[in-house]
Amino acid sequence: MKRLELPGTPAEQADMLKTSIVGASVDTRAVALLRFVAVQGPAGDWHAAFGRIDVCRDGDFELGPQHRYQRMLILAQKMPAQSFVSELDAIIGGNGSFTCGGTELALGPPQQWQAEMQTSRGDYATAWPSYYWERALNLRSVALPEGPFASHKDESYFADVLDAIAGVAKFRRFNGWADGRKHTLGLNIWRYEGRFGRVLVRANGELEANVESECLERLAVRGRLTAPEGRQVVASDATSQVVVTPKLRPETIELVLVAEGDEIVDQVDGRWPVVPSAQLSSLGSVEVLADGLMRGGECAGAEYKPYVRLNANDKKWTEVLDTVIAMANAGGGYILFGVDNHGTPRFAHDDREALATKSVTAKHLAAGDEATLVDAARAYGHELRDKVQQYINRSPSLLLHVIWRGNGPVLLVEIEEGIAKPYMDLRNNNLWIRTNATNRRPPEDELVKLFDDRYRSGSAGG
Repeated sequence: MKRLELPGTPAEQADMLKTSIVGASVDTRAVALLRFVAVQGPAGDWHAAFGRIDVCRDGDFELGPQHRYQRMLILAQKMPAQSFVSELDAIIGGNGSFTCGGTELALGPPQQWQAEMQTSRGDYATAWPSYYWERALNLRSVALPEGPFASHKDESYFADVLDAIAGVAKFRRFNGWADGRKHTLGLNIWRYEGRFGRVLVRANGELEANVESECLERLAVRGRLTAPEGRQVVASDATSQVVVTPKLRPETIELVLVAEGDEIVDQVDGRWPVVPSAQLSSLGSVEVLADGLMRGGECAGAEYKPYVRLNANDKKWTEVLDTVIAMANAGGGYILFGVDNHGTPRFAHDDREALATKSVTAKHLAAGDEATLVDAARAYGHELRDKVQQYINRSPSLLLHVIWRGNGPVLLVEIEEGIAKPYMDLRNNNLWIRTNATNRRPPEDELVKLFDDRYRSGSAGG
């Protein structure tokens, strides 16, 4: 994610935003998808409580239905992106009103915009990068109605306006918000010039970055590899497969895909080796990631565990749950099951006992082939994920991969950094954060920050 530098005044920001949308609308496949939640004001007029607009290729996203209640509306409309350009002054400036789905909406006075480069994760059919613009909606003069908004046969149930906003927003991991407490107008301008596909480290130590684009000749790759002893600059024309030979022992990597004028189109950064799970496209990629984690030792982002019984009263299971909570409250990380404290794959009798079920006993597993054990480890991962959702106050995202190492399966569980912090154990309200290879309770100042991150910038109206 890269925050963009914007000019200071709303008028200057409007010009910059309009230029971006006009550029995107040149693609004849581009459409504008508009979704708004509106509440009725004292005078009977309608005020936008939340708005989301995607300028994208037709078919990338679902528009969603329209629902009409007595004092709340959920509106949806699709139009060609070129037609949307003519509506920009009302949307960008916020003066007067704007019509969506046949209803005239008040957007409030002009507001400062914020903008970031982002890439979707999980919620959308596309993974192309986008410019995400956001401005506040002034709802302080409008009394938000309370629910419940009873559902009809073909309409959704919403407890209140905040619940409706959350349902329409569906940003979650995309922009870090899981609820509707932020009354904003968000505008995504999807960038199709190019993106990074798979990024991994080859067996010979070379970095391989795949670039997907229909106009490679207009793009370039820039970045750096960072090691304790220094940095290595990366500068290359964009090709479908960019290969970099490290001259150092890098720990982190930063790559940007740039267009003419050094405009950033997409970016990748992270620990070495770089294999974003959302971009894994082959078993080999998972194996490279797992092998690198086992070589690197336990740290803030990696922990080794034997397979443990998923029993609420088992101390070892509680330790696993604590680690999931700690990583979700921090920067995310990985738990590797079937690995000893030194990072060596080790599958023993106790591991088989932990994987056993009523239908697949430990005896069956002892005599089972590789495929049987891999299937058992995968089933174990799904049960673990279900248990996590049961015992943690909110559900962090867990991604599962199984590979074969040594004499047994290694289950790689990726815990993404949470977007609804803080996470805690529902049984005892225990809350953990991750420091180095240790789970610890946060002091008061760090605990306050976890809540501040969740309710950052914006009205908590309602």
